[in-house]
Amino acid sequence: MRLFQDAAGTIPAYEAGQPVGKVARAAGTIDATQATALSRPTLARMPKGGRRNLLITTTSFDAWGKARAIGYPAVDGWLSFGPTEANAQQQVHTAVGQGARSYSFYVRRDSKPFRVGFRAAHNTGTNFGAATLYPATAQAGNSAVVISEVTETSFKVTGAAVHVNEGASPVFYLRFDNVEDNAARVWLRDLQVDAGPATPYQVVVSASDIIEPGIPDVWHLFNDGGDSLLAPLPTGTYEVATVGIDGKPHYASLTGDGSGKNILLGADRIADIFVRPGALTDAERLRLEEYWQQRYGAGYLIPPGMPPGARLMRQESTGNTPAAVSQPVGLLALSASNVFGPELRDGSVAATTGSPTVASQINTMTGDGRVHRDDASNIGSVRMPDLEPGATYEISFSQITGGTLSFRQASSSGSIVGSATEANPRAVFTAASTVNFVSLSANGTTISFTGMSLRKVNAPITRQETALSRPTLARWPKGGRRNLIANTFGIATVAGVTATIVEPGVWELNNLGAAAGQRADWSVPADRAPPGSTLTFSVEVKSAGEYGSLAMTGIRNSAGASVSQAAYVERLTDSWQRMVATLTLGADNTNGAQLRINNRSGDVNKVLVRNPQIEIGPAATPYQAVASITDITEAGVPDVWHLYNDGGDSLPAVLPAGAYEIAWVNHLGVIGYASVTSDGTTGTDLLRAERMADVAVKRGRFTSYEKAQLETQWGKYKP
Repeated sequence: MRLFQDAAGTIPAYEAGQPVGKVARAAGTIDATQATALSRPTLARMPKGGRRNLLITTTSFDAWGKARAIGYPAVDGWLSFGPTEANAQQQVHTAVGQGARSYSFYVRRDSKPFRVGFRAAHNTGTNFGAATLYPATAQAGNSAVVISEVTETSFKVTGAAVHVNEGASPVFYLRFDNVEDNAARVWLRDLQVDAGPATPYQVVVSASDIIEPGIPDVWHLFNDGGDSLLAPLPTGTYEVATVGIDGKPHYASLTGDGSGKNILLGADRIADIFVRPGALTDAERLRLEEYWQQRYGAGYLIPPGMPPGARLMRQESTGNTPAAVSQPVGLLALSASNVFGPELRDGSVAATTGSPTVASQINTMTGDGRVHRDDASNIGSVRMPDLEPGATYEISFSQITGGTLSFRQASSSGSIVGSATEANPRAVFTAASTVNFVSLSANGTTISFTGMSLRKVNAPITRQETALSRPTLARWPKGGRRNLIANTFGIATVAGVTATIVEPGVWELNNLGAAAGQRADWSVPADRAPPGSTLTFSVEVKSAGEYGSLAMTGIRNSAGASVSQAAYVERLTDSWQRMVATLTLGADNTNGAQLRINNRSGDVNKVLVRNPQIEIGPAATPYQAVASITDITEAGVPDVWHLYNDGGDSLPAVLPAGAYEIAWVNHLGVIGYASVTSDGTTGTDLLRAERMADVAVKRGRFTSYEKAQLETQWGKYKP
């Protein structure tokens, strides 16, 4: 298609940052135009894979804040700033937001040796990361800062800081200070701030012009809010297909009547548009998505990379409480990146119904405010900015004081679509209408809050409304479970024997006398120790006093047949010993197996025990700590986070109508595939394994190349 800056089509649009007033068709019979200048999208480019550099611009200091400083045009890629007054320290700064941030840049000075201050600071002045740089000695004032590539005139700086709002404002800055020889210029290049680990440099000219050396540009139309392209569709029904710069398709139906209909639909950055009469068939959608995948990126409806511990994984379907290990998962964002859109709080305003005795307030800079309700006719609330009906949003607060906030549609006393409390100050809701309010239900109540944040959830999500059908967030060591004991942080004793916890998983046993039956033990049920299997028992012991001959007994059947003595003792550090015995279970295994600690002679007093293990096999292996069936860890072995289905659990996701293929991988790296058909309204269950570590969904079927990519990515789960 051909692009023009004006609606008449007389001025070509060919550079990033230019408005687009007309899109001339590449094929077909209809063009799209926008006569209103302020409603035109912007021609933009961004590296394939998206933007990572968070800085407002890296090619000029014009948009940066300055104090006693002036910015100069770039020379050979180097930006510089210098003084505006004599003998005064200068600085330049720009906001970088909250969260984990990585910093990288090159620095030099006109004079040498030199000193330049680098700060990642809260705008109240608190420094969260800083460095004073001396290239001659390559030293930094902060251990989190690394200096490299040192030459006589310049060097590279990398650093990191985690910004958490502890003051009145959530804004953090990247700031450079000229702290010595104030008459000289400071030169900087390749400035980059990442949300997470440092990545290769991206050149940020503006929000609509970002490039990365060696990475293809994705040209697109950027909608910065309220933009549209109007196509005069003849009378009839149509389907509009658009694709974002991440390769994700969007489909919408339109009804034509000869007037202009907006076809700029879906993401705020659209790389391609396709309109046809009637509806796209599954085969047509598949061809479009395969074409767009090659040009723009992943063609997954749900991409691989489901992260347990994700930015959006909650215990309830309402999204109030973050999920941790061994907790249920009722809502999950099925993507590791681009989970949330930009902050929308700025469009919020205080609203009044009737004549409330306390006025509502909202500070859109800080997100602090209050709401009040006298009765159903007199309410002070906060109206959110206009939302997209059917879209999902997260609203959260740093703190809520005074009760429960309700999120209501249409009016301050309308239907409740979500709520947040002092204990759970966040919620995820689907907008039922354009107009939504932050309100409350209890009469005569004032509720204050701080740090309100409102963001659209871009990632596909799955919800499980039924509590008993929610899977559990779990972690096991890579390679799976070996220790069959149900809980290695618990111990059973008989009357007279005491087990005092020294630290979690370590006990001091007292009064372990020589009398029959005086013991402590751990058990394994019969279903985990099949008849005829070989078991190895192990436990670590240490004397804390005088004792006789200590024995480890492995009980192997209902009659109590046992191994009465450890097969061998392994000497460990700090006087600890590991006792190990191996035996083969008989056919009668009604009682499963037990690992017992008892005494053979004399009285055992103050014996320390830890790390009990019962495993199938002829030899002892490294100890695995078992807190529960969903929480098992092993020192030095990576955790494999996954979703555990204990029977009858599911994660339904409503997919657009059509045919799909689901790919999933379990905690041991075993991959499965299944073809499903969605009717567009019924949820499709994505929980495809008893222990599922990841899932991906694609319209149509995965190609051999895509399967090979998945198997490479998911190979990390294999033992």
